[in-house]
Amino acid sequence: MSSYTAVNKTCQSCNNNFTIYPEDFEFYEKMQVPPPDQCPDCRSQSRTCFRNESTLYVRECDFSKKKIISIYSQDKDLTVYDQKVWWSDDWDPMEYGMEYDFSKSFFEQYAELMKRVPRLSIINKQSVNSDYCNYSNSNKDCYLCFASHFNEACMFNWYAWKNMDCVDCRSVIKSELAYQCNFCNNVYGSAFLEYSFDCSECFFGYNLVGCQNCFLSSNLKHKQYYFMNKQLSKEEYYQKVNSLFNGSYSNLLKILDIFQQIKKETIRIPVYQKSCVDCKGADLMYCKGLFDVFDAAYCEDCRYLYPKSTNVYNSMDTNKMGYNRSEWCYMTIGCGGLSNSRFCDSCWDNNDLTYCNLCFSSSNLFGCIGLKSKEYCILNKQYTKEEYLDMTARIIKQMKENNEWGKFFPKYISNFAYNETTAQEYFPLNKEQAQEQGFKWKDPEQRKYPIDIPTDKIPDNIKDTDSSIVGKIIECAHNNKNCNEQCTTAFKIIPKEYEFYKKMNLPIPRLCPNCRHYQRIKQRNPLKLWKRRCMCNGKTSINNVYTNTVEHSHGSDPCPNEFYTSYSPDRPEIVYCEKCYQSEVV
Repeated sequence: MSSYTAVNKTCQSCNNNFTIYPEDFEFYEKMQVPPPDQCPDCRSQSRTCFRNESTLYVRECDFSKKKIISIYSQDKDLTVYDQKVWWSDDWDPMEYGMEYDFSKSFFEQYAELMKRVPRLSIINKQSVNSDYCNYSNSNKDCYLCFASHFNEACMFNWYAWKNMDCVDCRSVIKSELAYQCNFCNNVYGSAFLEYSFDCSECFFGYNLVGCQNCFLSSNLKHKQYYFMNKQLSKEEYYQKVNSLFNGSYSNLLKILDIFQQIKKETIRIPVYQKSCVDCKGADLMYCKGLFDVFDAAYCEDCRYLYPKSTNVYNSMDTNKMGYNRSEWCYMTIGCGGLSNSRFCDSCWDNNDLTYCNLCFSSSNLFGCIGLKSKEYCILNKQYTKEEYLDMTARIIKQMKENNEWGKFFPKYISNFAYNETTAQEYFPLNKEQAQEQGFKWKDPEQRKYPIDIPTDKIPDNIKDTDSSIVGKIIECAHNNKNCNEQCTTAFKIIPKEYEFYKKMNLPIPRLCPNCRHYQRIKQRNPLKLWKRRCMCNGKTSINNVYTNTVEHSHGSDPCPNEFYTSYSPDRPEIVYCEKCYQSEVV
């Protein structure tokens, strides 16, 4: 039994109450950090404001003077190197090392080092022909894929892993020829699927498992030739599908309206968890022993992990941790293959790091930036092991006195404006709100693209297009009009993208990739849990929808079961407890 008891605290940022549990205290003791003074949401916000995932710019490499693609706009007062230069031996980050000055605070000196050390233009490692991908590893022939790894011939994906020929997907694993799929695993030749697994040639589906040739259906397992949840013959199925899904954009909009209505009438499980044990959280796959964790896969014994985490163990307060196994991490973001580390940003394949950024294949670093294969360094200056241990102990003592120790980097150190970062996706603010809270803001750059094809002139049907559309400047339907979705105002269709649309019989999109990404985000539930009661009232209707098909254990009386769910009480969806849901769906 733990010697600690739960403590209620008031967040120093938002003034909301939050609880620190005995398990939390035990973790803080092991990691030698104090309990936080911010709630989990504010802690996550403080980390995500350091991560520009998909806002790309054209700027000059400060080493070669060549034009490059970068996550840093030209107006930022930073030295930025192209990927090939940054990873090369043509420069040495140790040359920027600083002697620690105990007359200054740690964060003050770290901010100075941040301005001095050259930045990596875009974070993309061991990839082939995938120059426009950021926070990505081991991709081949991919374009505008973000936080995605081990993919081939993919475009416009976020949080995708081991896929081939997938376009406009989010949180998709081991799939091929998938389009506009969200939180799916092992799907083939499918489009507009959500929470679906092991499916082929399925379209507009919600919670399909092991299905083939299903269209506009939900909550099905191991079915084939289902149209709007009704069994059809093979001939009837294709006749109906082909009359609707025929490459027409106007027809696609009608189908999406029907799909939205189907989802409203679909019985929902409180939280989506696939093959999970003892987990409190939502959108989890193959996890065990998680508490308040959202959008994670293959994680174990972790608390307060926020999207997207993969292969993380015995850790707390992390964001965007991926691919290689990470363990015993605290307050980290964008890291992979990290162990026994605290307060790190974008560090891969390291151990025993504290307050580091862009460090790779290293160990025992404190306050370092841009180091590769180094150990026992402080502010990019080399020490012996004995000197390192002595100095870090003294620095931590000073940080405790200055109330710095245990906090993530302060927001003023971030190199990005709030609306350039993923913080804007999960904790959206307008300009006034962001600046009032001390975040930076960047007004949209004036983009005056010479539009070749206005939105209303895009052919309705893919059959009415030819390859001449490739490379044309197409107007985004939002065109930055009251759009706070990092809209690029225009976009181009690239050759392999056009081939994909033709193969899948899909119309040309009307929104730029960033705006399409935000539309998918809007389908996601909040990163919160509410305590609710099962909505099953026996064999009755809910929201004018007749729900139950079989007798439940509670008979005609309302189900008494309570649960935590990611659907807030004011949401219109029909949410059942696990037992009632299984009675209807399985």
